[in-house]
Amino acid sequence: SSSLRRSISSSSSSLLCPSSSNSRRSNSSSSSNNAGAPTQGGGGGGGSMKLEEIMREQERQGEREREEGRRIAAKASAVVQSGIGARTWARMNSEEVNQILRLQNGMLRDAAATDVYFSMLLAKAGSRSNFSGPRIEGRTLKLSEALEGALGKPPPRDLRRPRQLVKIDSAAAPPPSEDAAKGQSEGAGPSPEEAEEESRNVPPTASALPRAVRVSIEDAMLHLLAVQDMDKIAFPSSQTRERRATVVRELHALLHVTPSKGCMPPDNFIPVAADSNTMTQASLSSDAFFVQLLLVPKGCKMLLRSMHLFDPQDATDVLCQMLRCLPPLAYLSATGKEATGIELLVQLLVKLVYSLDILRLTNVLQGLLAAYTDAGLHLMACTKLGALALAALLRRGHDEYMSHDNSQPSPQETTNLLAWAAVCSTLIRRFSGGLEGVFMAATQHAVTGLPPSIITDAEVMVDLLYELGANADQDQRALICRELASAALRTGNPQVQEQVTQLLQSLNFTT
Repeated sequence: SSSLRRSISSSSSSLLCPSSSNSRRSNSSSSSNNAGAPTQGGGGGGGSMKLEEIMREQERQGEREREEGRRIAAKASAVVQSGIGARTWARMNSEEVNQILRLQNGMLRDAAATDVYFSMLLAKAGSRSNFSGPRIEGRTLKLSEALEGALGKPPPRDLRRPRQLVKIDSAAAPPPSEDAAKGQSEGAGPSPEEAEEESRNVPPTASALPRAVRVSIEDAMLHLLAVQDMDKIAFPSSQTRERRATVVRELHALLHVTPSKGCMPPDNFIPVAADSNTMTQASLSSDAFFVQLLLVPKGCKMLLRSMHLFDPQDATDVLCQMLRCLPPLAYLSATGKEATGIELLVQLLVKLVYSLDILRLTNVLQGLLAAYTDAGLHLMACTKLGALALAALLRRGHDEYMSHDNSQPSPQETTNLLAWAAVCSTLIRRFSGGLEGVFMAATQHAVTGLPPSIITDAEVMVDLLYELGANADQDQRALICRELASAALRTGNPQVQEQVTQLLQSLNFTT
């Protein structure tokens, strides 16, 4: 009906154009006037005309809004093109805004300094040589200078010239004394190596270590990495195998290991005695170099990782030299602040011992007896490292000896086993006179002049006694039992005496 059509026209006009107050008033008045009028044929045509007017009004309003948007965009584009100064700021003027922008832009670095990881990818891809560096203040800088101070900067490529970490002002240093000034006037200045290290600001802990030791460790690590890279080749050529053998020989030469003639010490070697110099320094220069190399944790780990590359003769030479240097190794590893711990040294000793056969172990034990006097052998056994080394050596020989117990050995194997038994008998005979000292050191730590941290303990002493008894004959076991019982009686402690009795019974020693 016409009334329904007029109601729909009125509601649609109020929904489509809520912002036009005139349209609402006209629609409401039209609907109120025509509510009671009779329906005519022309009433429907008047409602259609009003709907068309509302739609045209909406189109005109949308056009005005689009025009306003285009005008605002044109104004913003003009402001951007004319600069920041053409814009009006609510709380700052244009000069203040420009100053802040200059400060922020000054904090931005070049891409080579800011994006360090991208620069490293370029360097890894081989494009580092083509990099000329950023231009700052009209000059071209090197990549290392551009990366100075950048977050995540890479370490220097030259390991012998570490980057300076702390810059200490030399102006605050005290003035030199008269003797120092006199020495400088006479030309007694630092050596060229010390002057170079001072100019590079090498830390004092690294400078205290001999330069040759540091260089050898780094070169040995490079050789070890080169060998590992060659081992990854699935089908190496003959040139690669020859190159690998050469690198392994160079790696062994960097250790400065003295080749042994039948595991005997060199001719100019002085046997190790029980004195203060024995615990602090080695008698040979090559032994001193080897001790310094092992006292560096990186050097000891490098030697551990490279032991499988050496042939049995090279491993024998390394073990013989390490056994000659046990007293200074034990003392310096316990007293040094950053020295290698005893765990790494024992791990290296065990790995060396178990890489040799019974014949080479016999030669090593003969070389050990030739390198120590009786007093020096007793002093070495009083240290924890020395007692563990002797126990590991005797245990390995006993295991090799027992492996042929249930089988029929060949004549050559029988000869080697008899030679091992003879050398062990000599060792126990020379060592038996110092069992009381080892017992007192393990139970009461009564060793004058030695730090308590390097003295052997009761557990290590029991291991050593077990290995001595396992490699001894019946008479030697009885001798060991009498000496331990005598040492326990001298203590005057019934509890210690009871513990020693139980120990001898558990070790199956005759009483």
